[in-house]
Amino acid sequence: YSWKDKNIYDFINDINNINLSNKEDSHFIGSIIYYKNGFRDRREEQAEVERHSVVDGQQRITTTLILLCALRDVAYELKSKLSGEDDKRVIDNRIQIIDGQLYPRGRRDINYNYLKLDYDSQRENDKQVMDAFLKGPLHDQPSWEQEHQKSIKTKRSSKKDSAHNIRNAYGRFYGLINDCIDGMRTE
Repeated sequence: YSWKDKNIYDFINDINNINLSNKEDSHFIGSIIYYKNGFRDRREEQAEVERHSVVDGQQRITTTLILLCALRDVAYELKSKLSGEDDKRVIDNRIQIIDGQLYPRGRRDINYNYLKLDYDSQRENDKQVMDAFLKGPLHDQPSWEQEHQKSIKTKRSSKKDSAHNIRNAYGRFYGLINDCIDGMRTE
C-alpha cells in the first residue's frame, strides 16, 4: 500500500465534494479492473465465495476499506460512551452493517466467515495489519487493539513501508472522523 498523507487528504476532499443533495448525480472514483480467480477450495465453493484479482484500483479499494474500518471503530468506541439504549441500538446497527461488509459470511446456511480483501502477498506484515483492521474489535480484539494503538501513534514519515502506510491511513481517517464528531458536539 503506497498512499501517503497527500493521497489520503485528496481522497477525503474527493468524498467531501460529492453532492449528496442531488440523488441523480453520480460520482466517478476511477475504474476498477479485475478478473475472476474461481474458488480456492471446496469450502469456498460451498460458501459461494468466488475470488477475484484486482488489476487496477487496488489503492482506492484498500483506502476505502481502511476508511470503513475507521468509521466502524469510531462508532464502536462512541457506543461505549452513550447512555441512551436507543442511541446505542442505532450505533450498534451501523457497526453491524459496516462490519458485515468488511467481515462477511458466505452462504447463510454455511458458517464460513472470510475477509472481503485477502492478500496473496509476500508482505506478511501488510496482511497482518489489514487483517487486524478488517476483523476489527468484534472478531479479533487483541490484534485490532495492537494495530489500532500503533496507528494512533503513527507519525508522519517518508518511510516506504506499506504496513506503515496502512497504519498511517487508518490513523488519519480515525482522527478526522473523531474531529468531525468533536466539532458536532461543540455546535
